[in-house]
Amino acid sequence: MAKNKAHIFLGKNGKPSKYIYPGTVVIKTDIPPLDRKQQFSSIKAQLAQVTQAQAQLTKQANHYELESRLGI
Repeated sequence: MAKNKAHIFLGKNGKPSKYIYPGTVVIKTDIPPLDRKQQFSSIKAQLAQVTQAQAQLTKQANHYELESRLGI
C-alpha cells in the first residue's frame, strides 16, 4: 500500500489490481428533445415553493428562543 494514502485502510484482505477497461462504450442517440418552456416553468414553480418554505421557516425560527438561528 502506498504510504502517501494513509487515510485509506485496506486491511489484510485488500489486494491491489490493475484497472481493466471493459471495452464497451454505450452512446445513446435517441434522447428525446425537451420542452425548454415547460422545464423553465417547472423550475420557476419549484423555486417559488422553496422561497415560500424558507419564509415560513424564517418566521418559525424567529419564535424560538435561541441565541442564533444558524443551523435551523
